[in-house]
Amino acid sequence: MFLLVLSLLGTTALAADTSDAGTSPPAKAECGPELGEAQRAADEGRLDEALALARKSADGCPGARLLAARLLAHQSRFDEASTFLERELLSPAPSPGAFEMLVGLFPRLSPARQEQVVSLGASGEAPLHVRGVAQANLWLTDVVCHERRLDKLDTDDVRAPGLGSYSFECPPGVPRRVFFFMTEPWSRRRPASGKGAGLSVERVLPELGPRFGIHSMQELREAVEEPLSADRGSVWLLSWLKDYPSQLPLLTQMVRESPDDLEAVVNLSNIQILFGDQRGALRTLDAVSLDTVTLKDSRGNVKGASALFSMRCRALLHLRKLKEAEAACRTALEHGSKKNGPETLALVLYLRGKDAEALRFIRASLADSQKNPAGHFLHGLLLRSLGKPEEAAEAWKAAADYGLTPTVEARRKRSREDWVRAMEAYQRKQTAEELAFCGHYYLDLELPKRAEACFARAESLHPGLAAAERLIHQAESDPEAALRATKALLREKRTPALLYVMAFGFQRVKQPTLALGWLDESLRGDPGQPGARELLTRICKQLSQPDCLEQFRKGK
Repeated sequence: MFLLVLSLLGTTALAADTSDAGTSPPAKAECGPELGEAQRAADEGRLDEALALARKSADGCPGARLLAARLLAHQSRFDEASTFLERELLSPAPSPGAFEMLVGLFPRLSPARQEQVVSLGASGEAPLHVRGVAQANLWLTDVVCHERRLDKLDTDDVRAPGLGSYSFECPPGVPRRVFFFMTEPWSRRRPASGKGAGLSVERVLPELGPRFGIHSMQELREAVEEPLSADRGSVWLLSWLKDYPSQLPLLTQMVRESPDDLEAVVNLSNIQILFGDQRGALRTLDAVSLDTVTLKDSRGNVKGASALFSMRCRALLHLRKLKEAEAACRTALEHGSKKNGPETLALVLYLRGKDAEALRFIRASLADSQKNPAGHFLHGLLLRSLGKPEEAAEAWKAAADYGLTPTVEARRKRSREDWVRAMEAYQRKQTAEELAFCGHYYLDLELPKRAEACFARAESLHPGLAAAERLIHQAESDPEAALRATKALLREKRTPALLYVMAFGFQRVKQPTLALGWLDESLRGDPGQPGARELLTRICKQLSQPDCLEQFRKGK
């Protein structure tokens, strides 16, 4: 019976309860028989009696406070439930699930109670007790700055374990400071310092420090371990790891709970498009009302409602519903789209044979953002179609790192449809490369199940890239074994990704001349090979020759 009661409170508290099993002493052991009696009464449906018993033992029993909060929340007495949860988070050892439950209840509290909750942790004498940085970040984004912008975050005084504070502004111009006591030291977690650690995922850490207060691999592992909360902070963190598979259910839940959350809707439809679910993306977009949709946090990658129409245009283009796609793109432009709307509209018009108009829109897109190899490539196609080969050649120089650029002469007889299909296939390849990086990151963090989810998605979009990235991970610790395995695969198929693995392995064993030869072949097959420029810098440094690739190609 009480399991039914808990189900009515939402899944967050339940997930937290099961995930924390074993990390804190059981509440019954701390509280004696009173909590057991209250729990039995709840299980048998005697809820008023259970609440009375829980209240009676709440002063000295954390588990009783959590039980009382759940029973009160079941009766929609959210403010009263909050008082018990607040006491939990100010106590030295909060019950597992108390934090998640209070965060989940916060939007349902009265304004006065919300103010009281926001004021928690105002001094070092009464800090909020949380497990670690991930919970602290969630408190700031979903409670203190609920639906308001967080700015000027300073995490220099954050420690784990121990007492620390966050200083920030929320909304901008209103200074705040919250004190936390991190109750669980990172050392209780198995350090993620296995064979592959140290090269791939650690490159991401400098970006995570100022944004999330995450400065080490142990902290990152703590932050991304399941269960993940369906909140903006989790989605943003996962985006840095290219973890689209984990983002998908979180965004789905966020949109279900808040259908007018502009950023969540746009990011969900984007992942659906990346995964080939164009009709699913259109269903997501169809459910949104332009009159009520709201940008709840301006720090994300979505800036306005024009993104809804740009996404719709992309999905319709993939389905080759060109008239509908054109209309959606033009609406995106009316709502202020500067880059994605004009670029996608240019593709639609190219397919429809309207080259002069398409040229105008691709130039508008490139004027907003020059760092767009695919846009420069399309620019070249349009110029060639308009009989301007010299200008097309100049445009393709700006797309030198785009994988299709080397094929423009050999494949010049391709139809418009074939070129657009080739561009879509290359986009799938780029998405698969990002997902392969995701798998690599999780191997570094010793989270193999999460790695497999990313590798599986990568393989479904572009076979072979996941295997190559696994070999890169192996080469970080055992380059000789990785080289042997890669040579065996090359006998079956010679791909730019495997050629890159060979270059990577030879650089690791300090044979830069051999590495340079393999890298040159890889880049000739795909000048956009991820990681190639960074690897080239390391090879040239070993050779003491800054322009080593240029000299190699000249035969010097």
